[in-house]
Amino acid sequence: MSSGEGRMASAWPVRLAACAAILLGAGGIASAQEIEPNEFVPAPDGTTINLNYFLFGHEGAFKTTSGTDVPNSHANLYIGVERLIHYD
Repeated sequence: MSSGEGRMASAWPVRLAACAAILLGAGGIASAQEIEPNEFVPAPDGTTINLNYFLFGHEGAFKTTSGTDVPNSHANLYIGVERLIHYD
């Protein structure tokens, strides 16, 4: 085993611990309410629903602070949203 493989093997637990800390730290309780028409459907208590949304956006050109277009620039925005709903 070369010294590079030894470093890689010893870095694995550190990376795993860092990822676990990030995931556990980001797992707080979120609270928001944005009800759209026909979006709310009453369900029996104890029902859990997992909704997934996909959004796309396109911007033709970036603009500088003076308002001129930046040549050969554009942006595509892809957003995936997962929403878990639980009825109590």
